[in-house]
Parts: sequence; C-alpha cells; structure tokens
Amino acid sequence: MESGSFFLFVGFSVGTFLCFFDRLYTYPKKTSSKVNLVCIGCVGIISSKVFHYILSEGNLFNFNGGYVFLGFLFPFIICWLFLKQRVGIEFFNVLSICIPFSHSIGRLGCFVNSCCKGDFNDLPVTLLEAFFLVCLTIFLLKKYKGKKEDLFFIYMTHYLIFRIFIEFFREDHIRGMILTIPASQFLSVLFLLIIFVKRK
Repeated sequence: MESGSFFLFVGFSVGTFLCFFDRLYTYPKKTSSKVNLVCIGCVGIISSKVFHYILSEGNLFNFNGGYVFLGFLFPFIICWLFLKQRVGIEFFNVLSICIPFSHSIGRLGCFVNSCCKGDFNDLPVTLLEAFFLVCLTIFLLKKYKGKKEDLFFIYMTHYLIFRIFIEFFREDHIRGMILTIPASQFLSVLFLLIIFVKRK
C-alpha cells in the first residue's frame, strides 16, 4: 500500500472508530445512526474522486491521491442542509469531531506524498492544515461537552474560512480552476455562502 492510500485508510479508520465510540455520544446511542455516518463517509470518498475527475480530469481509479476534500464534504453538507431537523443535531455534532481529526491524518499523507503543498517559499501548508485541524477538533470537543450547539455549522465555518485563506499559499493548480479562481477556494466560498443562507 502506497503512502497516500495508507494515510487515507488510517484517517478513514480512525473516523469510523470515533463514530462507533460510545463515549462520544451524549444522546441515546443508535447503531443505525453510526452506520449512517460511515455510509455517508463512503459516499464522500467517491464524491471526492468525482470532484477531482471533473475539476482536473484526474484518474478515477488511482487511489493513491487525487482527491478533493471539499468533494468529500459535499454529501455531508447536503445531509446537513436537508436532514438536520429530521435526524437531529447530535448526528452532525459527532461528525464535527470525527471529520477534522481524520482529515488531519489524511493531510499527513499529503505531506509524505509531497502533494497539495504549494510553492510559496516552500511553506508546508499540509502540516499547517493538519495542525489547524487538530486544534479545531480540540476546540469542538470542548464545546461539545454537555451543550446543544450546532457544531457542524461551527466546524464548517471555521474550516472553510481557513481553507479560503490557505489556498492563497497552496498554489494547488492541479485541482483545477473555476472562473480563474482555484477550485478549492471557489468551492469554499460557495459552501460558506450556502450554509450561512441556510442557517438563517
């Protein structure tokens, strides 16, 4: 197994473990909810490959890299927009802990693969993003304790704003451009606007 696939596998495995980790839940535990979280994650991996294929004509069947993380988030955002009231806020609060921590592991794979790193003064943006994601996970965990806030909204706004900023340094043109704007930056702005409009 190559390094990129290895870190992706580890990140997804950790996220799956967290989804099934009983102490993470502050509401009556439902196995079906945990399975749904993992199923959406599997759809997210497929979505991330499809996004990469559309934006940069990447290879759909190359699993050692070639993913768009915002494509992974896309099915989760759709579910949050349309199913939040139905399935309950706790479902998405658990996601808000699992996703950023798993994502931080995946970014270590990007660093090892020397991809997604940008060319701005050799700035290790993948390590910087991994550090930010760990700090964000800790921040969300502290807010999670005994509170009923919409942590998915908090996670998305913090991460998307950070992603808009970090894209200025990544120079990751392999992910494609939309209207002369780096695709990931464009999608971050679009998703941010959507969740704010939906929030209101």
